[in-house]
Amino acid sequence: MKKRLLVLSLLCFMGLIFLTAPTLAQNLDDGWADEEVAPPAPPEKTSPPVTPPAPAPQAASGGRWPWTSERLIRPAELGPLSLGELELMRNEIYARHGWIFRRPDLRNYFESQPWYRPRSDNAYYSNRQIEAELSPLERRNLRIIISRENALRR
Repeated sequence: MKKRLLVLSLLCFMGLIFLTAPTLAQNLDDGWADEEVAPPAPPEKTSPPVTPPAPAPQAASGGRWPWTSERLIRPAELGPLSLGELELMRNEIYARHGWIFRRPDLRNYFESQPWYRPRSDNAYYSNRQIEAELSPLERRNLRIIISRENALRR
């Protein structure tokens, strides 16, 4: 029984040596240095990451009324405009996003503009996507223009 206990102890001791040998060898190579490891260098100071902007109109400066995508329309600005000009102003907001026009007169007008780039060939999908991408400001301006158009139709 004592022999078995001695053999078992010897095996455990050898296993312990076997498991710790790589660490022991490394410490011998390092001269048993107990140096503190220097903390990693602080990261370089950089500006915070820039978040990508929300989808913007294709050509914010395109058209006769580019500011309709940049600021709120004042009702007085719509006073001198005809019903046809109001319709163009309203559709210009959509055109800056690449709206695909079905009406030939609007399609021809916007396709003649150098800044206009239709979104894709699938008008239904593209136009629905564009409608969802309009900014709250653009939506508000569209309501203002439509209100003025309705007033002129009365």
